[in-house]
Amino acid sequence: TITTSNGDYLLEGLTPGIHNLVLYAFDGSFRTFQQGAVIAAESTTPADIEMVKAPLVKVAFTVSVPDDTLPAVPLRLAGNLEQLGNTFADLSGGMNTLASRMPTLTALSDDLYSLELDLPSGAFVAYKYTLGDGFWNAEHTPEGDFRVRTMTVPETDSQIEDRVDNWGNLSDAGPILFDLDVPQSTPEFDFVSIQFNPFGWTEPIPMWKLGDDHWVYMLYSPITNQENFAYRYCRNDQCGRADDAATPGNESAGRALSISEGMQSFEDTVDAWFWFDPAPSEISSQISDSSPKSKEFITGVELQTYFHPSLPPRSLVTMREIASLDSRWVFLTPSWTFTRQNPPVLEPVTGQDPTWSDVREIAGKAHSFELDVALNPKPRFPAATDSWWSSSERDFAWWNVWFERYQRFILHFADLAQTEGIEGLVIGGEWVSPALPGGQLPDGEPSGVPADSESRWRKLIAEVREHYDGTLFWALPSAPNGIDPPVFIEDLDHVYLLWSLPLSDQPEASVEQLRDAAFQYLDSQVFPVQLTLEMPFTLAAAYPSAEGALQGCISIIDEDGESSCLNFEFLEPPYPDTSYVTLNLDAQLQAYRALLMALDEHDWLDGFVARGYYPPAELSDKSTSLHGKPAQSILHGWFNHFTDQQNEGE
Repeated sequence: TITTSNGDYLLEGLTPGIHNLVLYAFDGSFRTFQQGAVIAAESTTPADIEMVKAPLVKVAFTVSVPDDTLPAVPLRLAGNLEQLGNTFADLSGGMNTLASRMPTLTALSDDLYSLELDLPSGAFVAYKYTLGDGFWNAEHTPEGDFRVRTMTVPETDSQIEDRVDNWGNLSDAGPILFDLDVPQSTPEFDFVSIQFNPFGWTEPIPMWKLGDDHWVYMLYSPITNQENFAYRYCRNDQCGRADDAATPGNESAGRALSISEGMQSFEDTVDAWFWFDPAPSEISSQISDSSPKSKEFITGVELQTYFHPSLPPRSLVTMREIASLDSRWVFLTPSWTFTRQNPPVLEPVTGQDPTWSDVREIAGKAHSFELDVALNPKPRFPAATDSWWSSSERDFAWWNVWFERYQRFILHFADLAQTEGIEGLVIGGEWVSPALPGGQLPDGEPSGVPADSESRWRKLIAEVREHYDGTLFWALPSAPNGIDPPVFIEDLDHVYLLWSLPLSDQPEASVEQLRDAAFQYLDSQVFPVQLTLEMPFTLAAAYPSAEGALQGCISIIDEDGESSCLNFEFLEPPYPDTSYVTLNLDAQLQAYRALLMALDEHDWLDGFVARGYYPPAELSDKSTSLHGKPAQSILHGWFNHFTDQQNEGE
């Protein structure tokens, strides 16, 4: 298990008897603690531990490599600590390290490399040198076995001198050179990855750029026990999503490869990238002259909830792209996972939920581009959100546990936001609706929430205030019949209005008709509430690039021939593409164009956020992301207009 921000942790389901309790820090920054623990039957065993901080020392690694190593290729240091690429997660193919998260050594000559790291003294470090991810292209012993080096970080600065004997290519087979040409339209800051499938797809590895649109990778090992395996290419480590169009999706068989004696070379070409069709650079935004927006007006982008450990290394490019849209805010969506339902257990799961250091890294990159940052923490459910609520027990004891676990969840992120200087924190959202006063299930039935839920929420918000002094947003869902803010919303600072409303029941509606529908809803349903609350409102929109988005219903037909509306979340990663849904980039474009036109005519609105942004790659897929789609150009045009107005006002 992983501790929360205040050090709380919970281990459930232990058998009675003596256990060994070990506590350690992912980055080794605290001394490892180990002690026996006696677990009694049908009772809770408290274990209050005080960890000891480990001071940092400088460790310089110098390593010489074999003569057959290609010059100037990235040499990485893989190890058991977080800063050495360990994700502490069960990733594809049973891996737990990622090449993109490992530190890269500096080449001093063709065969000599160096790296200086700040490491915690006293930490046990297991490490190896690799031209891949620690499994592929890892160093081996003279006998051909995997080599793992160990050390205990000393108390003072030190230098380590190593030598790599070989890369495991001691047989007559290999190495294998992959020589790849990619389309000229590949985005400038993208990198190309290669993924291998010897017994199941392992994690992608960044290839080596040889020139414009030209990438290579030399595979040394382990290939001696392989006769046939598969490989494929993708962008930015996002195999299964940002794929070579010839091998798309997680179920792809990839390109076949047979191992033979001697060096092999494969000259491949990616003719096109799957789900990638570069959007026109100039699209008319139909911007009219309007009154200037205040400098407090929020222009923002919210990231998708989907997380993979490959995303943080990409965050510098992500934040550069978001800042280039004239966005002044970025809303991050860190998550925890419901690992049990009855009673509910909400906790972080490595590999699915970002760690504290992951969020710190992403927020730090946003701040480096002068973006304000807000956290919008969301849970992951093992099933569809609606069915999870409907099938939960929801008796009084269940609700007590739910509020306790939600408190731990939101206070953890309040502490994170406070510690990392994050400007906003979002509470609420459609998923918590059954837990609000008078809560209802998705089918309209009462949720059974306790009668004192209002006081529970007010107490929780007061506790959040004690932990965090930034702006508190309440994520308020909008529905066709209006908006219904909870009674305690007055205890917060800002309304974050979630908007995915149908804008027309006609497939051929003009943008003016769509604008008028949004305009009417804002006037009749939102403005009276805003006038009563006297709170700032930011419109947070999400529309998929799919047929039916403007009508608020992605229609699908089930096996019985019954028609229903697909929840937008099933168009987002990690869900695969579905042929039942038709791509429609223009529907998303028209939705954003109409909404921004309507917003511009309501000076009481205080911001606009585009939700669902897929950070690692531009994709022309069916999801709510507008990254690389025509709607992104519309958003940029309006954000530029709003920020120019603010600059003129200043």
